Amino acid sequence: MARHALGCVALKDGDVKTAVRHWMIAAKAGEDGSLHNIKLAFFNGGQGVTKEEYAAVLRAHQKAKDEMKSEQRERYCASKIGARIPS
Repeated sequence: MARHALGCVALKDGDVKTAVRHWMIAAKAGEDGSLHNIKLAFFNGGQGVTKEEYAAVLRAHQKAKDEMKSEQRERYCASKIGARIPS
């Protein structure tokens, strides 16, 4: 989350290269907002993101998300929103 925020500050200051670098790190750690920003940068003319980098970020993001999954976490989240997970 901090890396995502640093990227936003860098972008506000006009430093797209630094913003993308921060978002890449955050997206690889599973941060959804950073992945979204990398996607926007890539599909809006690259903005310093190559096809290979975008693909690598997508894979790393998914891996990070998969590593965060656990049955216990899913049950807790489901209990908070009222959903039921089959046993």
